Amino acid sequence: MGKLRFGDGTDNVRMDEDITDTDTHYSKVTDLRSYDTVGVQLVVDYQTESVPFTAGDNVVALTKVWTIDGFDFTGLDGATLRVEGSAEGNDGDYTITSGGDGTFTSTEAVAADETFASDVVFTLVHDDDPLQGAWHVEISNNYVGPGGGAYGEVESDGNETWTNIDGVIWAAFAAVTDAGSQARNNTFPLGYRAIRFYFVPTDGVGHAKVLLFAKDI
Repeated sequence: MGKLRFGDGTDNVRMDEDITDTDTHYSKVTDLRSYDTVGVQLVVDYQTESVPFTAGDNVVALTKVWTIDGFDFTGLDGATLRVEGSAEGNDGDYTITSGGDGTFTSTEAVAADETFASDVVFTLVHDDDPLQGAWHVEISNNYVGPGGGAYGEVESDGNETWTNIDGVIWAAFAAVTDAGSQARNNTFPLGYRAIRFYFVPTDGVGHAKVLLFAKDI
């Protein structure tokens, strides 16, 4: 079965970044010369941001109206407010409607009236505008990593050649239209020197992550 040689720690994280533009985003390069098989998980998640607490923040159960003075919810209809640390059973995810400055009405029911304490945690989840785009994979047989290589090889300075191999060693990655993950694993020696992945956004905002695992056989 082989032994896991790469990816049993934080080294497996080859990309971990927020994406709010339409620029191409590249993972770190992984040198494959010591490995025979590679598995990868490509993850796209919703972008999140912290919503500050202000004394007096509250919700009314009957009307489902939330007052959170330190944040402007204008234009965020369809996004989600996540509540943690409620003292009245109001922890959960609430879909924003009628968003305004410091206030919104939730689609979901509220368990009880509450004026929140300072240990409550509010998080805005941008599932109203999910990241969309496409994952790709490419390889290089003349990439030389930091510090140079054996036999006097000089570290690459951008003059290496990269070749797209979508659909060659794995089934092509599906288009990304919402949060989710895709995993691939090859069961035969790759024969490439280096590999990297990249994401091409077309719309929305979110977080992209590449997790890579490799072993010998």
